[in-house]
Amino acid sequence: MKGEGKAEPTAFSWDDVKELELVAGRFQSSYSMYFSAFKDSIAGIHYTVESGRVGESYYALRNLPGREGVAVLLWGRVEDLKPLLGRARALGFKRALTVLPGEVESFGAEKIRKIKILAKELT
Repeated sequence: MKGEGKAEPTAFSWDDVKELELVAGRFQSSYSMYFSAFKDSIAGIHYTVESGRVGESYYALRNLPGREGVAVLLWGRVEDLKPLLGRARALGFKRALTVLPGEVESFGAEKIRKIKILAKELT
């Protein structure tokens, strides 16, 4: 399907992504976002719509309870975000919510606001 990019729906584990940077969707730590997407789902309310690989990265698309669209999580390369947005569109989503690093181009998407997120690496 046009705009789908190189997305390949598949399951993946924390071991697959733990050494990769969470380049889109860093609302909390990388592990916290992985746990939320795959272990802490609330059936019928908050769940992962699809997960898989896109380019050299791994992704999860999460529903947004009470809102239209999908939340985008991407571990790996920010360059793989554009085909992932194409995948979300191919699935019928017209809106995508994510957090991007400040220097990342938004691919023509509307920026809602800019926020600072403080984080500390856990060992």
